[in-house]
Amino acid sequence: MIFDSEILAKWTDGVWHRPLTVGVQGFTIDSRSVSEGDCFVALRTDRRDGHEFVADAAAKGAVAAIVEEAVDHELPQLVVGSSVKGLQDCASGYRDTLRIPVIGISGSCGKTSTKDLLSRLLGDDVTLWTEANLNNTLGVPLTLLRIDETVHKFAVVEVGISCMGEMDTICRILKPTHGVITMIGTAHSEGLGGVKGIAAEKCKLLEAVDPDGVVVFPGECEVFEEFNQLDKASVLKVRRCAAANEFGHERRYRVEGDWAGFETGNDFCARDTKIETRDIETDRDRMQECGRELRTIIVELPAAPVFILSLIH
Repeated sequence: MIFDSEILAKWTDGVWHRPLTVGVQGFTIDSRSVSEGDCFVALRTDRRDGHEFVADAAAKGAVAAIVEEAVDHELPQLVVGSSVKGLQDCASGYRDTLRIPVIGISGSCGKTSTKDLLSRLLGDDVTLWTEANLNNTLGVPLTLLRIDETVHKFAVVEVGISCMGEMDTICRILKPTHGVITMIGTAHSEGLGGVKGIAAEKCKLLEAVDPDGVVVFPGECEVFEEFNQLDKASVLKVRRCAAANEFGHERRYRVEGDWAGFETGNDFCARDTKIETRDIETDRDRMQECGRELRTIIVELPAAPVFILSLIH
């Protein structure tokens, strides 16, 4: 995707300081990771001011910058009221043009593993997924802006929050077609008002799903009022339905609910087959993982092929 100056100004309600004559090919908030053709987003934080690095970004190949006030440099700069909101508005505007399924995943634990599993099931070669920890109010926009519909048929986006209001902001940008909640626990409870507050905030992701989309969550979430009041065409609840076997490696689950695309009421099984610790080079991240645990899990679904998944912990 190439973003031209006109559309970026429209999405952000910004004004160009020096004309942009080439298209933007990507976005970054880190001047050290600029690629040729990027737009550098100059953020102000308590520790540093990104406006001081506009020249560095230009030297590394940036063709434009999003700024809150123009700096003395020849690089074309889109001046906006807030650089953070400018980035978010670019992502929101671009999201409105996309036609592929966008699946949001959140929860107190298990987001990354679920994201990895789902993206591999859908096909790594045709799926855009969240990289590293880009799952917050800055990471989600950066993730969406990487989607290329000539390549990607799906997007699987991890969503993490740590305080009230963040989920509202992310949902405004993400506009998920489908949503998954992995579990409700006590992570970040200090910023979200306890477990009930966490449940209410996490459920906003499912509330933001398209009316005809599918939402998935553990059956245990029914204890929270927000999950029981979801008004969606397809709601699937996953329940643990049997105790582990004598070795403690097998777990059985059942999916309940209503979705024409999935036959509910049948058990499926997940078995740990091997746990080992060794040096692992992952294909996905192209990096060396030393001394990490490799966990191999076999998932058996009704009327579907057996799926083998390896996770690094």
